[in-house]
Amino acid sequence: MLDLTLDHATVVEHDKKQLHPLHHPKQHQDPLVVERAEGVWLYTTDGRKVLDGMAGLWNVNIGYGNQELPEVAAEQMRKLAFTSNFVGMTTPPSAELAYRMAGMAHPTLNTTFFTSGGSESNDTAFKTARYYWRRLGKPEKVKIISRQGAYHGITVAATAATGIPRYHTMFGPLTPGFSHIPAPNPYRYTGDIQPHETVGQAAARALEEEILRQGPETVAAFIAEPIQGVGGVIVPPDDYFPLVPRHLR
Repeated sequence: MLDLTLDHATVVEHDKKQLHPLHHPKQHQDPLVVERAEGVWLYTTDGRKVLDGMAGLWNVNIGYGNQELPEVAAEQMRKLAFTSNFVGMTTPPSAELAYRMAGMAHPTLNTTFFTSGGSESNDTAFKTARYYWRRLGKPEKVKIISRQGAYHGITVAATAATGIPRYHTMFGPLTPGFSHIPAPNPYRYTGDIQPHETVGQAAARALEEEILRQGPETVAAFIAEPIQGVGGVIVPPDDYFPLVPRHLR
């Protein structure tokens, strides 16, 4: 059984030796060892109280300490901790959740494929796009267009879609078939802007130009964060996304 009563120094030492192969030791000399949290506050084993301004990694949206969610999770795990979601099997909670989620993101998005995380979700999306075109008799449509500064995960394919160079260093060559265009960043747009053109219009035009450059017959999909997260928490101009479908036709 794990000993969860270790002192702060021991936890840090164990953590440095075993837990963080993706982090350089110089950046991990004085980590926050968080043992509990409440509301927006993190409490560490060495007595620090830290305001969590990032909501975890932007996913603890209701704050810490909510008791309903762990109680529901425990109840479900006591009843049924795991089962496959392969064809031929389902569960009441997964079927009901998918039913309630239908149409939330967009009226046409009415089916759900549950995964373990974002990288797996995006890899599955790439596969789904390629499968779709292959079923339509267009197996050459395999390319994925992403944006500079985009973060889509760090599995092999998702890393190639991610448009942040530091995530590529030491892991090349990247999976072929991925390209990046300027993001609709109102502060530091990296593409060209024509006279009387907004950043949103220019970024949407960059998508059309990339499709033509790659060859429309080879492009399977375009992937974009509604709000660019790791790349700077960039909210796109209002005119950007309404223009995107026009260039995907």
